[in-house]
Amino acid sequence: METMKTYQIKNSDKQIRYGISSNKIQDLLTDEIIDEFELPIDLYYNFIRDRIRWAYVAGHDQGRIDSRNGKEVCQLNLEGELIRIWQTAVIAGRALNINHSSIYRSCRRGQMKAGGYLWDFAKDYYKKQN
Repeated sequence: METMKTYQIKNSDKQIRYGISSNKIQDLLTDEIIDEFELPIDLYYNFIRDRIRWAYVAGHDQGRIDSRNGKEVCQLNLEGELIRIWQTAVIAGRALNINHSSIYRSCRRGQMKAGGYLWDFAKDYYKKQN
């Protein structure tokens, strides 16, 4: 069974459920904007829908939107000292030009290097520190 997260749209009684397709979310946002500002649907629907799609794609390309359930990852030097905590392996991989699947593999298996660094999931790293 798929886990669904519900997000409340600001100043509205409508909700968006995360777990549905990005196209459906974009449609819901477009409808919400048109309703909120009482815009003529025939004039503005495609314009607004295209802007929402552009923002979604731009966010994906910049690593701000990750379609997977991302976990925070810790970038460590070879002595195991923390360098930086990244929001997801995808974001770290893009910033450091390292394949994100190598980072995930390093986190899961421990003591395996990716891009010349050791990696660990943040929750596991904190458990080891305490």
